[in-house]
Amino acid sequence: LKRMKWVVLDELHQIQKDPETRSVWEDIIYLLPPTTRFIGLSATISERENFVKWLQSIRKITPIHVDPLN
Repeated sequence: LKRMKWVVLDELHQIQKDPETRSVWEDIIYLLPPTTRFIGLSATISERENFVKWLQSIRKITPIHVDPLN
C-alpha cells in the first residue's frame, strides 16, 4: 500500500445501496494511506453533497469535480 499512488473505485454508489458490501467500501477508503489518492466513479450516487462531506470528514480531501448531471 505504501507505493500505491492512486485507487479507482468504480460504481461507488454501491456504498449507499448495498448494506452487505458497505463495510468493504468503507474499509477501502479508511485504510488507504493518506498519501494515496482515489477517484470514485458513479453516475447514480444520491445526495452527492452529503457524500462528499462524509468523504472530507474521513479523508481530508478536496473534491476535484462533482458533476450533478441535472
